[in-house]
Amino acid sequence: MKRFVYIASGSPAGTAADMARLPSQNYGVPCRVVAPASVAASIMDALNLSPGEMISCSSSSFAAVWFRLSMFLRFSLQSHVICCKSSGGPRWLKLLALLLPGKLYFVESNQPPQHCSRLQLVRAAIAGQGPWCVFASASTARLQQIVTNFRERYPHARLHGVLRSPADPVIASFFDTWQEVRGTRVAAIAALLPRCLGKRRFQGIVLPCTAEGGAALKWIAWLLPIWRIEAYNEQLDVFFGRNPLLMLKHAVWRMRQRRDRVRYETAWHHFSLPVVIIGSASGYYLKKIIPAVRAAFPGVQLHGIIPRSLERPTEGLFEARTILEPGIFGALRQCWRLSRRQFQACIIPCTTEPYLRMHLLGWLPLFGPRYIYNEFGDGFPVRNTRMLLRHFTWRLRELLSFQIASSAAGRTAAVRLMHLSVYPLRLMLGLGVLLRVRLASRVRRLQQTGEHARPIRRAVVDMIYLGGEATPPPFELPRTRGNIVVRVAARVTSRYGTDRVRQMNAAIAASDADFVCLMDSCSRAASDYWLDALLQCFDEATAQVGPQIVNAVDGSVVRGGIIGRELKSQWNSDHAVCWDRRPEWLGVDLLPWVCVVVRRSVFLEAGYFSRECGSDASMPVDADFCRRLASNGWRSICNQNVTVFYPAGSANKSELQPTVRIAETFETPEVGS
Repeated sequence: MKRFVYIASGSPAGTAADMARLPSQNYGVPCRVVAPASVAASIMDALNLSPGEMISCSSSSFAAVWFRLSMFLRFSLQSHVICCKSSGGPRWLKLLALLLPGKLYFVESNQPPQHCSRLQLVRAAIAGQGPWCVFASASTARLQQIVTNFRERYPHARLHGVLRSPADPVIASFFDTWQEVRGTRVAAIAALLPRCLGKRRFQGIVLPCTAEGGAALKWIAWLLPIWRIEAYNEQLDVFFGRNPLLMLKHAVWRMRQRRDRVRYETAWHHFSLPVVIIGSASGYYLKKIIPAVRAAFPGVQLHGIIPRSLERPTEGLFEARTILEPGIFGALRQCWRLSRRQFQACIIPCTTEPYLRMHLLGWLPLFGPRYIYNEFGDGFPVRNTRMLLRHFTWRLRELLSFQIASSAAGRTAAVRLMHLSVYPLRLMLGLGVLLRVRLASRVRRLQQTGEHARPIRRAVVDMIYLGGEATPPPFELPRTRGNIVVRVAARVTSRYGTDRVRQMNAAIAASDADFVCLMDSCSRAASDYWLDALLQCFDEATAQVGPQIVNAVDGSVVRGGIIGRELKSQWNSDHAVCWDRRPEWLGVDLLPWVCVVVRRSVFLEAGYFSRECGSDASMPVDADFCRRLASNGWRSICNQNVTVFYPAGSANKSELQPTVRIAETFETPEVGS
């Protein structure tokens, strides 16, 4: 059960005011009011307390009152002890409040009760009241940042600086007081030890832990009998300096920082070293290779090792040159002496020119990592064995091709026989490349087929037939597999002009199907299940799909249309377009209205057919609608697996009629028009 005790150390009027400010949940709770014997009667009359609720206390009855109140509170944590935080009154009343069990609250004038931790009170009582001790174990700029950050955290704290002798006046100006450290570490600790004892001792130590020296000051700070140490690093991160785990983490971080700095300095030194270029190519090819080397190694000096025959052709190409002596042994001796210097890399130009001695010198491991550059300025490291093998294979094919073209197959029978035995190897290499390309194409086709070319099994398709007789026969719906519903939505009687486009747009707007199939009433599909084949081409980015159209008169084939330069449109009578996800699916720009399946949702995004199109009797198409689809990211596909015969003439014309010009406006019909 909740209970509370009020320690009245003030006047009766102040006690009554404090009791009135208590929270409403304390009303009706059992309570006891403790006051000195001199004011106990006045407080009891002012608060209308019963004799059992008022306890008078004196210094002689301190122990008895503490025991009585402890039994009343029953050592429960739900009990509250409220004490008036006034300057008057005996101090043993505040001591009684500290010793009683329960939560302790202090009440100030005109303020609600505030909870106070006994541990904080004990720490505040035994804490030193002197300044903070700051050891100047960092540079001047870093120390100024640390002092500024510390003053922001503790605005009223005083700082006492411990400086190395002789003291820097700039650093001394950062602190309120300061002193120099002279002599050995033992003498310095003896000089600071009196400031670590007594009531006016240091509150704590501020220790900059940076990589800027000051190891002696850091050891002095850790050996002083001050428990509270706040350590700062370069990023002004603060951690407790007496925590072994935090100090271990700081030491590991410091070692990693030192290692990264050493690596950076080593790498910087390595990248500033010169590069050796072996003169294993003529001056013509070296003038092509050296710009590529300077681009790969910017800002470094080039040291050329060249034979005497290249002395004049390579003037001005290198910052330094070494002219080799005639003979292999003299050149080896010069290269050995030169290898005592440090070089960043060694460039070996590999061409078809006869510089065998220079190639042998370049392959010796004397000048660091080796790089091969061909006559086109393409380079790669020698340690890349795959690229090295490809280079030698390419060089062998080039050599064989040159021999075939120049008929340089050898003058003796043995050399001719050797060349004849090597020629099939080149053919074998070409066969391997062909098989690898065909296999990769097959795998990519299977992957794309499995991911994107999944046939649509559930869909609703509305058929809109264009043209026909006044009394047409009943239409035969296309045969489908799966759960595909085919319906006859409308029949457009007008074959030309704006009225035809208006009827088509009205039928599309009134449809609620997934796809709309526009089909000329005079066209006929060559096979069954042609609608399933067209629906199979749809994915998330496909707007319309059409078949290839065969002219029944002259047998010409139209596979969609292409929009070229200057908006010039023409029919695609061959495969002059890129294939989409399968070779038989062609990505085109235009699809005629002879037979086309359109996703109905694209009309809401790109608009309906334009009023200016549809007047071509041969093969009508809306180029403006197709361009609007392409500008919105939609694709148009012609499926060559589906063939539709169309009896109209002039389908083999290479250039479309002016009806496919880009219209500036398009019609948006109203449903029910």
